[in-house]
Amino acid sequence: MNRENTDKTPEVDPMSQSSEPRRLFFPLDLGAFDLHGHELREIVGTAVVFGIIAYLSMAFTPSDGVAIVSPSNGILLAALLFVRRPSSRTAIIAFSMIADVIANATTHHTLLTSIGLSLIDGLEIIIAFSILKSRERLPFQFKGIPSLLSFSVAVFAASAAAAILAGTVHSFSQKAVDAHSLFSLFAAHLLGFFTVTPALIRFLGRSKTIHPTPSSYERFGLLGLLVFLPVIMIVTSQSPFGFVILPILVAVAYRLGPKDTSTAVLLLSGTVLICSALGYDPSANIAPTSLLSGPLILQLRILTTIFTVMLLAETIASQARLRAQLSAELARRSKLNCHLKSQEETLTLQKAELERAHNRLREAIDILPEGMVILDADNRYVAWNRRYAEIYSQTADLLSVGGNFILENAHHPEARRIDDASLADKSLRASSDPREQFLDGRYYLVEEKRTSEGGLISLQIDITDIKKRESSAVYMARHDALTSLPNRHVLTERMHAATTCEHRGEGMALLLLDLDNFKTVNDTLGHAAGDELLQAVADRLRNALRESDTVARLGGDEFAVLVKVSQPETAGATAARVLNVLKNPVRIGGKDVVCSASIGIAVTPDHSSEAIELFRLADLALYAAKETGRGTYRIFEPELDIKFKAKAQLETEVREAILGKQFEIHYQLITSLSTLKPIGAEALVRWSHPRQGSASAADFIMIAEEIGLISELGAEILRRACLEAVTWPDEMSVSVNVTATELEADNFIDTVKCALADSRLAADRLIIEVTESTVMKDVERSARVLRNIRELGVEVAMDDFGTGYSSLGSLAKVPFQRIKIDRSFVRDLAASPEARAILATIVDLAKTLGMATTAEGIETAEQLSIVKNYGCTSVQGYLFHRPQPAEQVRALLWNPCDTEQNAA
Repeated sequence: MNRENTDKTPEVDPMSQSSEPRRLFFPLDLGAFDLHGHELREIVGTAVVFGIIAYLSMAFTPSDGVAIVSPSNGILLAALLFVRRPSSRTAIIAFSMIADVIANATTHHTLLTSIGLSLIDGLEIIIAFSILKSRERLPFQFKGIPSLLSFSVAVFAASAAAAILAGTVHSFSQKAVDAHSLFSLFAAHLLGFFTVTPALIRFLGRSKTIHPTPSSYERFGLLGLLVFLPVIMIVTSQSPFGFVILPILVAVAYRLGPKDTSTAVLLLSGTVLICSALGYDPSANIAPTSLLSGPLILQLRILTTIFTVMLLAETIASQARLRAQLSAELARRSKLNCHLKSQEETLTLQKAELERAHNRLREAIDILPEGMVILDADNRYVAWNRRYAEIYSQTADLLSVGGNFILENAHHPEARRIDDASLADKSLRASSDPREQFLDGRYYLVEEKRTSEGGLISLQIDITDIKKRESSAVYMARHDALTSLPNRHVLTERMHAATTCEHRGEGMALLLLDLDNFKTVNDTLGHAAGDELLQAVADRLRNALRESDTVARLGGDEFAVLVKVSQPETAGATAARVLNVLKNPVRIGGKDVVCSASIGIAVTPDHSSEAIELFRLADLALYAAKETGRGTYRIFEPELDIKFKAKAQLETEVREAILGKQFEIHYQLITSLSTLKPIGAEALVRWSHPRQGSASAADFIMIAEEIGLISELGAEILRRACLEAVTWPDEMSVSVNVTATELEADNFIDTVKCALADSRLAADRLIIEVTESTVMKDVERSARVLRNIRELGVEVAMDDFGTGYSSLGSLAKVPFQRIKIDRSFVRDLAASPEARAILATIVDLAKTLGMATTAEGIETAEQLSIVKNYGCTSVQGYLFHRPQPAEQVRALLWNPCDTEQNAA
């Protein structure tokens, strides 16, 4: 069956209202059944329950054959009240009648009597349902006294009709109708309706209760007494216990509400019915009268009690609902009153706040540093501040609220627009663009805005200081802050302007000037002294040149001079004059500072007519002047650009070669003088130039340093050299040269560790060679890094010893283990006693410090004999082996015969 929630408002389901209007009609659909599977199962289940209850109520009856309570029809009526579809109701009645016939026949009624009684039960249900349908809307709810009265009318009428029809049926089989049995049947059916139907509707309908929720102890206690006391009363035949039942039911109605009252009625009737079925006669102690039998008196007592209690419960529930509604209404009204009071207070506060805001606004307007005036739509004064009256002081006495607006220019001839345009009437402008006005020697920005009502708000902002700052900012943006000379931006502008004069035969020369040794002045005397020197240079340049010439500072110690020339030689004369002026000492901090300069010159149109290109060419000339010895000037020549482009191309090729790993490594063996066998090899990088063929390291190492890729190249050489050395005999070591840039890198130690780890070469088979000039760039740092290298187990050697300027100091501070004597000493050993004396000194010094010595550049047997006699430990040179690719060196090392033959 379709069980709907019956506690929502409105109480009537919309579908029921639309499909089943509130009128009297036959409730059954006699057409074909249109039932779903789950509906059919519920209908059959209802019919089975109906039949079982009907059978039990007829099978266990007192001796007169009439049950005290007949609950089956109450079940059937509840089912009809729950379903929506008439076809479902028809199916319920049809199946239930079949079950009723079976129940009657089982209790020894004849087939005709069973059918007749079943039809009577069906007619009874239809009558009750039709009356309820005409008075109430479905789904039916027990909610209030009217619904209870409608139910009472329906079941009274249906039970009376059933009793009369039953008496008529019995009259065909009996000669007289027993009035007591007829009334008892009426009361039994009436009790069945009152007992079962309300309880089922309330249980299955989930009606919402507004009654206070009782405790479980109270509920089970009262309901338990309603079971216990009737059982005691019936079993022990103690009639006085019956007087206690009514107060308990009243307590249930008062404390538990209508739903639990229906439960109590069901329990009471069920208890009586069960006791009757067990053979006890509840009416045994009730004395019959001439009109009423004992069971009928019992039925009337129970019926009266049930009706009274249910009426009481509905009354109490109705009062509770009214109280709840009244409380909700009072709460709503109280909340509304509080809300209104709060709004009233808010409005009062807002009004006071508006007054305060108005006063604050007037005060704020009055203290504004800008002049302010407010006009209405008719251009009449609404408000103004003190500053506005001060600005237009000559017309202050004409200001009045409601007075006509006074055009400023009409009363202030000295007031004018900055753009010299006339002041238009404000009434002709919906919204004016900001404009500047000059008044009393000060600048004002006038900003105006139309209001939504058509009025106008005007601000007069004093921008005199801003104007001054703008002028100052414009000047600073175009001039150097330290020297007040024009900056690069101004110089570029004037160069572009000068190029437009070329067609008149006028040339222009750009002189780029760079101070020599300016960094030394900064480092020795401080930056303040350096700034003072720059200011002195700027003053001398201004004084040495014409007013038509442009002197600019480009930044740092770089200056530029732009002069008009008729031929390039004139630019050279100007540069010579500038150098002559700058060579005089400058007195700074009590000391005479001499700071010469180098100058690069480019001339238009001879060299270029483009300002940017002229800068580049003059810069090339400046670079060439520095290379020639500083303190001079150089005029640009095409060969400089060719040389620059060639160097740029070489840098690109070197970059591509490094990133593409196009370099090769050759190895030159190092031979022990004691055994004349190789003990190691020096890794020498070679490059096959794409245009010039084979190139030595001297051709590209410096370029790799300049483009910042020497560290990548060095790491690759170190890694490949270690990998190659692993293939050599265990007594062979590999020497790798390291530049100053690599040594200064923070990750140099990690680079060495990675090369050893990747190749698995023993650390004592690797020798790191550094030149003395590399160490002397930063002795302390170099010593610290090389000590860390030694801690790894790697040997450290000084390459090209004797070519630097502090060899002994380097040996004292840096932990070298080997000295490589430069080939410049070895080359002159045979002819120069001085060279042999230096060799002897170096070897003795190395022995004293516990260092090995390697003589480089051995090319003759005589040189070999000399270095061997002086005590060198190893040699390296063309006499033994030239640098060779890795494959040839590897083959040579693993062929001892060839090695010994080469040494011999």
